[in-house]
Amino acid sequence: RTPLERRGDLRAQEAANHIGSRRALELYSAGSSDHLNGLNNALLDYAEKRMRSLLSTLPDGEFSFSDCIETGDPDSPFVEIPVVIRLRGDSAEVDFTNAPAALPNSLNAVRAITVAAVFYVFQCLGENAVPANSGMLRPITISTKPGTLCDASYPSAVSAGNVETSQRLVDVLFGALAQACPDKVPAASGGSMNNILFGGTYPDKTSFVHYETLACGSGGGPSGKGADAIQIHMTNTLNTPVEAVERDFPVRIVRYALRDKASNDTPGIHPGGRGVCREYQFLQTTEVTIISERRAKQPYGLNGAPAGQLGRNWIKRNNNPPQLLGGKATLLLEANDCLIIETPCGGAYQPPE
Repeated sequence: RTPLERRGDLRAQEAANHIGSRRALELYSAGSSDHLNGLNNALLDYAEKRMRSLLSTLPDGEFSFSDCIETGDPDSPFVEIPVVIRLRGDSAEVDFTNAPAALPNSLNAVRAITVAAVFYVFQCLGENAVPANSGMLRPITISTKPGTLCDASYPSAVSAGNVETSQRLVDVLFGALAQACPDKVPAASGGSMNNILFGGTYPDKTSFVHYETLACGSGGGPSGKGADAIQIHMTNTLNTPVEAVERDFPVRIVRYALRDKASNDTPGIHPGGRGVCREYQFLQTTEVTIISERRAKQPYGLNGAPAGQLGRNWIKRNNNPPQLLGGKATLLLEANDCLIIETPCGGAYQPPE
């Protein structure tokens, strides 16, 4: 729909690959390929060693947890994702084989997404001590069942599995690990990328389309309160500046602010971070799609601490009172209609007794 913009993106990727391949050849030309391959293998071996050292500090046992995603289907609004983590010495097994069957919507995750979530969570446990490469996964067995929500097969739709289900996979993994090492794991963060897509056609028949994600609150953790207004866990995205949106698209950002502070000042409890409120006013007819989570079930707190505040999505037409939407929606907005997104806040953390 926007070929000039996409052509620029593709040429930038092409240029980056060209520079990368040229510099990789320069590395090989500086010494023998055996020497460079040996360095690569040594780094993988070191990551494995560091991960095995980390796993050996955790207690042996079997740790289970489940959390749900919100399907957007009023007849079946929630689907549970269970995980079992088995820790034995310097190895671990992460078992997602009891995941539900693939859904008829796009919330399904391919196995690569599940593996990425496991990689991320265990890398977080290692902090800066474990290099982020495939060697760190050698001591970790990941079990999935093809055709399920966590190991989707063609022709299941998977776009929202990448952006939303990946977040819940992280939540269930941390929920299980919190039982093994409660002094290392934070409460649930906002748990959604809060995907906003909008597009339309200008009077001259050219098209515009935009896709952005919104920050939320991170979970409180052992070291203190959660961060406000931050992209968390599996997002791999950053803030889109108001100036850039208003320059390139027929939209005005009426409000962009932190959500109201949650009333949680209990001594000894580390509160979750605050989400954001972003209000869009569209200047012409625009189709909007929202893909978001944690609009019906709160991000969990840990060790008896409160859960995080739910996110909410609203539309406001012709200056009428706002109308509450669900977590997933596609709708057509007219000129001067507004979309209001309030992103979830993180759960709170209470140090274990």
